[in-house]
Formats: sequence, C-alpha cells, structure tokens
Amino acid sequence: VVVVGMLFGYYSMPFGIEHVEETIKETMKGELAELNLKALKMGYNQAISARPSAV
Repeated sequence: VVVVGMLFGYYSMPFGIEHVEETIKETMKGELAELNLKALKMGYNQAISARPSAV
C-alpha cells in the first residue's frame, strides 16, 4: 500500500488517490483500514517530497 501511495505521489495517474482511499474504506474495516490509509498517505507524502521541483 505504501508503494501505491508512492506511485500516486510521483506519477500522474488516470484517477485520483481519493478513489484508492474510498476503496480501502469500502473493502477494509476498522484498524486494518486505518493502517492501510496511513500507509497510503505515508507513501504519497514521501513521493511528493522526493519529486524533482519544476523549474
């Protein structure tokens, strides 16, 4: 899930990360959903900070 977040943070995808978040919420419950959402956001934030800045 961390890698999925990284892909969304680093590359332009055909749909937003919000769709992945909704899918996690719909298919997983409770602590498992929370853990995976946290992993998704962690990967996304790491990729955003690692992207080369546009000049």
